[in-house]
Amino acid sequence: MTRPLNVLLMCQGIEKGGNIAPSLGLHRLKHFISERGITCHILDHDVQSPEPYLQAVSQGEYQIIGMSVSHTKMISDLDILWEFRNAQKKSGKPCLFLGGGQEATMNYQQWLDLGIDMVCLGFAEEALHEVCQKWSQYLENNPNEIPISLNTIFDQTNGVAYRKDAENLVYRPLDNLTEETFRRLSFTQVMEMDMPYPMYWD
Repeated sequence: MTRPLNVLLMCQGIEKGGNIAPSLGLHRLKHFISERGITCHILDHDVQSPEPYLQAVSQGEYQIIGMSVSHTKMISDLDILWEFRNAQKKSGKPCLFLGGGQEATMNYQQWLDLGIDMVCLGFAEEALHEVCQKWSQYLENNPNEIPISLNTIFDQTNGVAYRKDAENLVYRPLDNLTEETFRRLSFTQVMEMDMPYPMYWD
């Protein structure tokens, strides 16, 4: 990692009044990249106000913003996406907007058309970490410049989908998921994670 990188991951969770709990998927991602030296925060709109994060984004404090998106809440997800995009524009700083989760993976083309820069596919821990590393390297040399094409940065990255240009879509699937990797990500790693359950219980 050549440049300090701040990552914001966010989700809507489920409706208030339901059996809300921390998003296991987002906390898996946070744990994986935090252990590798990347600062990561999680915003769950069910239990947190977005205002402090919008303010931070408008000041250029985050270089990557990732969203867990869904089709059933697509309108709300798009409202949130564009709220954060407008905040990012105020900063004048480059920021990469990522989509993730099952529904982004299964419908990546539509989300790319609707304003997501890149989709991290499937079990995205390792892909997200590589994206963070390469984006950090890019920002080291281009701190105020939005790239013309993401392909110049991520042309060797697996587990992602993005638009190379207006006409061409890049889809590069994950490497085969081995039993060892699945166990490490879904069992060993989960047992090591510090989940903020009190925030939801209170």
